[in-house]
Amino acid sequence: MSDLRVKKTKALIKGAFIELVEAKGFDNVTVKDICNKAMINRNTFYLHYLDKIDLLTKLANEVFLEQESTINLTGDIICINNITC
Repeated sequence: MSDLRVKKTKALIKGAFIELVEAKGFDNVTVKDICNKAMINRNTFYLHYLDKIDLLTKLANEVFLEQESTINLTGDIICINNITC
């Protein structure tokens, strides 16, 4: 299991990234912007991500996995209720 500090740091980075992309657009966001918004240093950012594209890719994968898990849960519920199996 991941260290709580790592989880908090990643959450700060992701939150800052999402806010900045919404405000400025992906192409206009820099790693420096993300670090300033998340109140971390660049070394900390690079400890977790290669660059902003890596961050975007990992964030997209997390969203995909959450959606996939929701779909699987819905499928299980449907089969349990014998609506369609």
